[in-house]
Amino acid sequence: MAEFRCLVPSPGPAAEEYSPGARETEGSLSVGDKPDEVSRTKVPGNVTEFTPEIKFQNRKETYRYLCPSAGQFWCRVTGLVFVMASGGELEYQTTHWDMGLLSPTGQLPAGPLFDIRCPQGALTELQLPHCEIDGRRSDFLSVAHVSCGNLEVLSPLEVTQTHVRVSIAGLSLWGLVKSVFRFNVKGQVLLFLRPGDGVNLLPKLNVFVLPENVLLSQVTEQQDCSSTLIQTSSSCKLTPQAMYRVSSSSKKTEIIQPESECFYCSYGPNFHPTFEVFLAHGAMRLDLVLLKCATKDGEKRVWSRIVQLPVPAVETRTPNTSAPQRIALTSSEGWAGALNEVIEELEANEYKKLKNILHQKGMPRGILEDTEKQDLAHRIVSHFGTEVSVHVVKEAMASIPRNDPVIQGLLKPFVEQLR
Repeated sequence: MAEFRCLVPSPGPAAEEYSPGARETEGSLSVGDKPDEVSRTKVPGNVTEFTPEIKFQNRKETYRYLCPSAGQFWCRVTGLVFVMASGGELEYQTTHWDMGLLSPTGQLPAGPLFDIRCPQGALTELQLPHCEIDGRRSDFLSVAHVSCGNLEVLSPLEVTQTHVRVSIAGLSLWGLVKSVFRFNVKGQVLLFLRPGDGVNLLPKLNVFVLPENVLLSQVTEQQDCSSTLIQTSSSCKLTPQAMYRVSSSSKKTEIIQPESECFYCSYGPNFHPTFEVFLAHGAMRLDLVLLKCATKDGEKRVWSRIVQLPVPAVETRTPNTSAPQRIALTSSEGWAGALNEVIEELEANEYKKLKNILHQKGMPRGILEDTEKQDLAHRIVSHFGTEVSVHVVKEAMASIPRNDPVIQGLLKPFVEQLR
């Protein structure tokens, strides 16, 4: 039978408070340099920043990194900090919270739940990123450890401005929990565009209002293949259980629904849009504002951006092709497989040109530099969406140029379906 326990470990040695973020040998990241990675300020002290190897399976990301020695290692994708007693391999991914185990403790999730493995047993301490702003966060933040159907709620060694430190006695599942939800948190606004068809189906911008420590990959993996992440600065301050609404003065905005919505610190398992913004055909640019309702001074603006929409924003359809046939030909996995073959055919200088073109089309330079060649196809499809990525790659091959029968033969079945 599943059990839960509340444990309070002995206090550990005091640690210097820091905010992970910059490589040991480089300066801090520029704003917008890597928008799908965790953003933090510069680290004082000896903390090594790394981008893990990322594997995709069924649109879910698994992270792997080989720590070369003892030390502290900060993951740029998840924000996790691993304290290693010696070198060793780390493998980790997000998983779903079991509320049947957690609810009896009186706690609720305060971050993603991570499945972490280190075969060498070298991991001695874990630091989990939180999104709390209130200075009394150490009074209500705890760490949940789930193993073999049992759940332990542990008091942390320390709560810094950005992370919660906990000693590691065994691996399996680790995540943050909290008992108080009335304080402001650091939040994020994520935008995904679903294209229209140029006739009846309007383009739709899905707006996700989430805590800052929800991983982008957790949201992206639940989007359909036609949806495109709109890169924009996302940070804001949010109040749990307060009401918010989205507004736009753009003439291209047709409908925004719902009129208002309550913000909850949700950590899945499902991430649904908080708001839907339906756009007129041909929309290229709009202003978007997130407002907090019913404050003592009236409505308060908490996030405001000019949003530039990608081209093409119309999902074209082939009249002679039925919907099931079209979906089969342009499925994420089918196109990603063909795209991987295209990439493998490229010479070194052609591959470099492709990455430069992808960067010009909006893919962050950091992702392109850190992604292995065999994983780039999935990255391209994940970033642009299936149909937009077909257009982007077709234009890139013409620009490189690679118009030979081998490359064009791989592209042809997908390009023809999008005419």
